[in-house]
Amino acid sequence: MIVDVAHLSDAGYRDVLDTVTAPIINSHTTCATLCDHPRNPSDEQIKQLAERGGVKGMTFVSRFVDATHPTFDRFIDLIDHAAQLVGPRHVAIFFDFDGGSTLVKDADVFPSITSALLDSWLLGGRSSSHRWRELHACVRTGLALLTDARPIRNGPQSGLMSNS
Repeated sequence: MIVDVAHLSDAGYRDVLDTVTAPIINSHTTCATLCDHPRNPSDEQIKQLAERGGVKGMTFVSRFVDATHPTFDRFIDLIDHAAQLVGPRHVAIFFDFDGGSTLVKDADVFPSITSALLDSWLLGGRSSSHRWRELHACVRTGLALLTDARPIRNGPQSGLMSNS
């Protein structure tokens, strides 16, 4: 079982962190620091999730991206913020294709997201090879969650991104 805290209140989030020993996920929100929505976790909550080997899933649902003017660029800013906060190994891109967004209609946007993240990260001052590794880690995290939950079943010592 994968424990997802995306729909929990702050108190529920704390209860899960206090109770669950396996890595957990926050599958589809963004970051409260850049978009103050009750469902978006604080930077501290995102750090606590990562410290336990969990993953912060980023969504393009408009109200989680920006309350008044959600844009694709703002979505990229949110992903970049989370990756800088806890490292790209703890950030994945999760989508709600259920009509919750005006930003993205389907998965055809993935190449644009990849390109925008590379542009953002390369312009951020790090070397090209370092940024490619970060992007690869972010993509690999999402794929691991979709295709292989063994690290979650094996407990916190393995982390979601263990190499085993």
